[in-house]
Amino acid sequence: MIINFSPSKHGFHFGNNFVNKIIHTSFGKIESRGRCGGMAFASLDYYFSNLDIPTHESKDFPDKNVPPEGSMLADYIYERSIHSLFTLSSFKFFDWSLKRNIDNTNRRSISYKTKHEEFPKLKKSIDSGRPVVLGLIGAARVTEICNNHQVVAYGYDFDLKNEKIVIYIYDSNAHDREITLESHKDIPYFKESNGQEWRAFFVQEYHFKHPKYQDLIITENKAVSTLEATYTVKNIGQFNANTKYIPKFDNISNVKISPGEEKVIALLVP
Repeated sequence: MIINFSPSKHGFHFGNNFVNKIIHTSFGKIESRGRCGGMAFASLDYYFSNLDIPTHESKDFPDKNVPPEGSMLADYIYERSIHSLFTLSSFKFFDWSLKRNIDNTNRRSISYKTKHEEFPKLKKSIDSGRPVVLGLIGAARVTEICNNHQVVAYGYDFDLKNEKIVIYIYDSNAHDREITLESHKDIPYFKESNGQEWRAFFVQEYHFKHPKYQDLIITENKAVSTLEATYTVKNIGQFNANTKYIPKFDNISNVKISPGEEKVIALLVP
């Protein structure tokens, strides 16, 4: 079962390479890395708003990496990162990181809880057409808490005979790619198709917020031909935008639009 969420359409087109400056002291800076929860929550904000996610790529930013600190997009993702850590289920990032037993058959283990409690929650949500945010547990002790992760799940396969679970995810560490998590009855962990292994996962509460940032405004112009449709596309964002990530323009060559610039794009009518 896979719903109509897609990493290449609904995920950000740059990676989770943020550095968060927590505090400056006389001994140096304390920093954390990544805003995976913010990128997961924000991607669902756009999805449920029926808005195209910003079309910026890493090369569109001044440092060729991520939107810089102080920009509207970086601040919005940071804000959603904070929100993602203040949900009722977020205590599991700490609680489950302390649990060592991951035996498939032990009802108290995080592996058993994942497969018999959390997976049914995921399945129920996706069956109803709603993607979910997953908290992935990679830590085996509290000092490794930053090894945990957050992704969006939008599909699953389940083979009852072999107890094989496959989950389709948007992972901000592997943008624009379909990634899967997989496990079966003989292994307690979940292996990601890019090689990462996770001890467990849980379904996080997600609370919708209307996106605070948008780059492209698209207006369909009055038809002057039965063979051609034209659209006015304006970049109201802070960085270069790319029309190739807009579904209606994905069959034509990319048009890069600078901040404040407006262009007319013509499409043949099928």
